[in-house]
Amino acid sequence: MTGAALQSFIARSQSVIDSSPPTDRPSTRVWLVDPLLETLGWNVHADSCTTDTTIDGTPLEYVLEIDGVPAFLVAVEPAAATLDQSRAVSLLETMTWSGIDRALYTNGHEFIWLADSTGTTGTGTDTDTDTVSVGVDHLVCDLASLADHATSVDHFTRSTIAQQLDPSARSAVARQLALERRAVVDALVAELVSTTRSEGDRADELEALTDRFVEQLIVVFADDDSHVATASEDSAEISFQFTDSSTADSSTADSSTADSSTADSSTADSSTTDEETPGTRTGTATPDAKGSSTNSGTDRPAETTESETETVDIETESGTETETETTDGDGSYVVRFFNDRGSIGAIGHSSSRQALVQAAEYLFERGLSGVAVPWQPPDGERTVLNDEPIVADGSPMESPQQLSNGLYLETAGTADEHAARVESLTARAGLRAMLTEAWA
Repeated sequence: MTGAALQSFIARSQSVIDSSPPTDRPSTRVWLVDPLLETLGWNVHADSCTTDTTIDGTPLEYVLEIDGVPAFLVAVEPAAATLDQSRAVSLLETMTWSGIDRALYTNGHEFIWLADSTGTTGTGTDTDTDTVSVGVDHLVCDLASLADHATSVDHFTRSTIAQQLDPSARSAVARQLALERRAVVDALVAELVSTTRSEGDRADELEALTDRFVEQLIVVFADDDSHVATASEDSAEISFQFTDSSTADSSTADSSTADSSTADSSTADSSTTDEETPGTRTGTATPDAKGSSTNSGTDRPAETTESETETVDIETESGTETETETTDGDGSYVVRFFNDRGSIGAIGHSSSRQALVQAAEYLFERGLSGVAVPWQPPDGERTVLNDEPIVADGSPMESPQQLSNGLYLETAGTADEHAARVESLTARAGLRAMLTEAWA
């Protein structure tokens, strides 16, 4: 894609908006979104473009494929509407679950570009080298400032994505199954029902189990390109920061207004240039919930391949002590969380101990808050949670870690014990957990 092509698209689109702005989703697609995708090199009329479909419960206006592999997700709102917070979060979760690592959410004049941060396009600002994967980079801009981000936008062209996509990779299977999940489940269930002559409740049970089986296949195959978020994120909140081309600042806009005119230089980085990544690395799978920009243009930390040590603050009766913990640089402890609908997120860390802590933080944001302390798993294991660093009989926890809500989590034990604790906490929150990679 050339800069001239992008400038031409911007000029045509601005003319449409100024003269007769689209009022509904179909006209927004025809007059604004279709031309944008064509400028990026995608053919929206080809068989390789699936329109008006759903992946993991998320409605999508376009799923664009390369060699039969879904490569780019696009969600569209009418030009007259603002971008919706819940739909942005849903799109992020679909990327995490399916392994499809490029997405766009737009109303034709405001854009949220989302890209997997573990690939070649991420340079980010996260400096926690022990958090083994950091989710999704994002770029938020409006039509007027789109040309200022031409280098970033180029990462979403068909030619660029085609160079990075390997149709023979395991992750390609996950992408294909994610798109065709309903058809695959229906075909398998039809065969199973025919073979077993099942009906009624038995047929319903076969369908539920088959759907769960296909869901787990997607997760397993997507693990080649793990999109793992740190548990400190609050994916239920997202702020849209639309850049203002008249200044070098990013404006912080509430998701209910998405007003690109409210620039706040105190929360924006004025150093954004054409050399930026597809977005701002925040260390989570969502744009910064506080509405502040963290794009400093520094390089992403190099991956580690040898054993490392990690400094951990441990709460004891006498105060806070610092311990050094050995981590395994060759693998990551990944937990993926599911509700009845499907995958809702994931966490990961190079230490099983810190993966347990991150899982607990994640779960307290999603259903665990009502737990009564002191709490221990139903299997009779030691006290796991308490409002003081002691167990039920008053003796001290072996290795308590204070969580952000003030409760203490017992982190002593082996990786297997940490895994059992994660599963117990997840079940208590009413969710399901799938432990992969180094847990296996």
